[in-house]
Amino acid sequence: MNTSCRQRRGAGLVELLVVLAIMGMVLGLGLSAVQRVRAAAEALACQNSMRQVAMGIHHYHLNHQMLPNRDRWGGFEARHYTWMVFLLPYVEEGALWQTTMTAMSQRGVWPFQSPPHLGYVTPVPVYVCPADRRLLRPLTNEVEVTAAYHSYVGVGGDWHGDTMWNVYERTFGEVHDGLSNTLMLAERPPPASLLVGRWYTNVLHPRLTSPDLRLRWPSTIVPYFGITSGYGLPFDCVGTFTFGPGRLDNDCDRLHYWSLHRGGANFAFGDGSVRFLSYKIERDLYFALATISGGEAVSLPD
Repeated sequence: MNTSCRQRRGAGLVELLVVLAIMGMVLGLGLSAVQRVRAAAEALACQNSMRQVAMGIHHYHLNHQMLPNRDRWGGFEARHYTWMVFLLPYVEEGALWQTTMTAMSQRGVWPFQSPPHLGYVTPVPVYVCPADRRLLRPLTNEVEVTAAYHSYVGVGGDWHGDTMWNVYERTFGEVHDGLSNTLMLAERPPPASLLVGRWYTNVLHPRLTSPDLRLRWPSTIVPYFGITSGYGLPFDCVGTFTFGPGRLDNDCDRLHYWSLHRGGANFAFGDGSVRFLSYKIERDLYFALATISGGEAVSLPD
């Protein structure tokens, strides 16, 4: 009886390399898809937190007939705090607000002294875009100052007209262009140097007032909604700065609105709605959205 033996043919090197290449491609596509989904989720979560801040502003306005206002509380010390401090009870941070009021009552204590000012080193999640996870904990900068930071700023500046946050006692009734056509909040991540972006106060810690560091401070830490050219810029920032892409390692990008999302940033409008605006938005439309009484005809892109 004849027995025939079949010889098994093993996979060759070329076939193995082809399989590995295909697997690598599939894994790469899968990873890219996961990253896109994660980025989209972070952008949506960022919109949600910004919307909560915008709704808090509306509730504050309902009670006080003005936007969150440090002058509303009177006293020289009150001027040392940002509008976000006075918004705390309206973004479900009542306990931190009580702690802050107690700290404010202690004369001769600066806002950067913690304790008693626990808010200086306490991140407020609703003030942080989830895409910037570094801000979910207190951060220490190059001169060993530890503080908590925020992702959103009020749309201010008067380069081409009056804006929502130019006046401390602004009311929604002054927004003649319509709340749904006027920008109220924008994204602006703190730079890696952490020279700006503390949510609690704009008062500088003594370690931040050295001559070398002062040269890196603009005369205002509120970015213009439009173009800045020379005035109020750090000595090493040259050119014009408007809404567009930025980098954490570029200190000059703190002078305009941008985000860690791809292609644009989230903005909250005066009516509380939040929209993602592309960096490709026409400059004239961007300026029209920023002003409160320009009378421009506005048609938002889809």
